[in-house]
Amino acid sequence: MKSRTPPCDIDAERAILGAILTQDDDGKKALQQVVDSFLSTDHFYSTANSIIYSAILTMHEAGKPVDLVTVIRELRDSNHEEELTKYVSDPMHYLDECIDACPTPKNVIFYVDIVKDKARRRLMLRQGLKLGKLMESVDDESVNVDDVYAEVQELVEDMGEEAEEIIPFLPRKEVFKVYSDTELQALEIERRTYIVDDWLPQGTVNLIAGKGKTGKSWLMLALAIAVASGGKWLDMNVSQGEVLYLSLEDDPARMKDRRSKLCPGEIYKDLYNAFNIPLSGAGGLKYLSQWVKDHKRAKLIIIDTFQRFRDRINIRASIYQEDYNAITPLQGLAQAFNVCILLVHHLKKATYQGEDPLDLISGSTGLSGSIDNLFVLSRERIQADATLFKVGRDITEGSVAMKFDQTFGLWSILGDAEEYRMSKERRDILDLLEDSKDGMTPTEIATLLQKRVDSIKFLLAKLEQDDFVLRVRYGKYIKK
Repeated sequence: MKSRTPPCDIDAERAILGAILTQDDDGKKALQQVVDSFLSTDHFYSTANSIIYSAILTMHEAGKPVDLVTVIRELRDSNHEEELTKYVSDPMHYLDECIDACPTPKNVIFYVDIVKDKARRRLMLRQGLKLGKLMESVDDESVNVDDVYAEVQELVEDMGEEAEEIIPFLPRKEVFKVYSDTELQALEIERRTYIVDDWLPQGTVNLIAGKGKTGKSWLMLALAIAVASGGKWLDMNVSQGEVLYLSLEDDPARMKDRRSKLCPGEIYKDLYNAFNIPLSGAGGLKYLSQWVKDHKRAKLIIIDTFQRFRDRINIRASIYQEDYNAITPLQGLAQAFNVCILLVHHLKKATYQGEDPLDLISGSTGLSGSIDNLFVLSRERIQADATLFKVGRDITEGSVAMKFDQTFGLWSILGDAEEYRMSKERRDILDLLEDSKDGMTPTEIATLLQKRVDSIKFLLAKLEQDDFVLRVRYGKYIKK
C-alpha cells in the first residue's frame, strides 16, 4: 500500500525562502517578519528548505546581508552545500525557483502560518501514533488500566518540548468523578491564596479592561513592582513573588522611562520584562509555561495587551467560541502552577453612561464568561478621577473611586465609588449655588452639570435635609 505523505506545504515553504531573498524593501521586511514570528527550522518538512533557512538565520544573527549570492556562499563556507546537493542538484537554480515561487513578499506571514500549521499537524500525528499503540492495549482485559495511564504519562514526559507544544497540561486521570454530598463535605480543600486580598487570587485568569491611553499600563506596572518587591499596591498589602510583565505594545525605552518615573534608582530582581512573544498557539503558551517552570516563586504574569497574545480569530467560526477558547489554555496554565494571570484589554469604542460594565468589554460574552475575575477601569481622558469596577468568582463585587497623578504615574484609591460620586456631585451643586445670587432650579443645575433632573432633585433634597441648602420661592435653591 502506498504510504501517505504527512501534512506539509512545500509551495509555502519555498515562498517563505523566496520572500526573504527578494531584493527590495518588501524582501527586507519579510526577513524581519519571519524572524519575529519565531519560525524555526523544525517547522519545515523539506530537508532542503530547512538547511537553507538555517543558513539564513545564521547570517541574520551575525548581521550579514542576505541575498541569493551570500546565502550560497554561507552554505559553502559552513560545509552545508554538499548536504544540500543530496536533495537539490543545483542550489543556485533552486533558490532562483524559490524567488519565482513567491507571489509577493507582503504575504510572507500568511505563508509562515501555513507552514506552522502543517508542522503542528505532523507533530500531532506522530504523537497520535505513539499514544495510539498504548491505547490499543486497553482492549486486552488482562492489562491494568492504571499501568497504561502511567506509561502514557511517561511517554508524554519523554517527548519533552514536543509534547508540551501540543499537550501543555496533561488532563487529570479522573475525567468524570461523581461525589456524594457526604464525600464533598468531607473533602479537605486547600484555602485559596491571594496576591492581593479579595482582588487577585492565585491560580486564576483575570482581565482588566479600559479605554486606550487611560492609565491601565501604569496601574499594571505599579502592581508588578509591588509584587516583585513585596510592597503595597493601591495602599493594599501584596504577596511577594516573581513577576513576568509582557509589555507587548511598548519597547524597552518606554518601559525604562516609566520604571524611572515610578521608582527611580530601584532595581527589583524578581521583576522580569518581555516585549515580544509568539501568539499563544504559535508557541507563546509554551514560552510562558517554561518561564513558570524555571521560576519556582512565580506569582504573577501580566499580558499587556491580550490582543497581542491571543491567536488570530477565525472569522468563519463562532466569535463566542473563539473568545472562550482563547482563555481556556491560560486557565490550564494558571491552575497547573498556581499563578495569577492578568490580561490587559480594551473597552468597546462606543460606550454609554449607565451601561453594565461587563457589556463595555471588547469582545463577546464568551470572553467575559470564561474569565475568572474582571475589572473595568472607566476614566475620561482629560479627567484625573476614575472608577474601577470589579466582579468575579473569587472576589467581592464592588467599585472604587480612583485618582491618577500624571506627574508621578501613580494611581490611588479615593474611596467607595458610589459614595465618592455622591459627594462629588454634592460639591458641584454647592459650588454652583455659591456663585448664584438668586438661586437656581433643579433643571438649571442639571443643564449646567449635564445630569438627569431627577438625580439633581434627589441630591438637593438630601442637601436640604443636611441643612446645606434652602428652598426658596419659584422652586429655586440657595446655599446656606
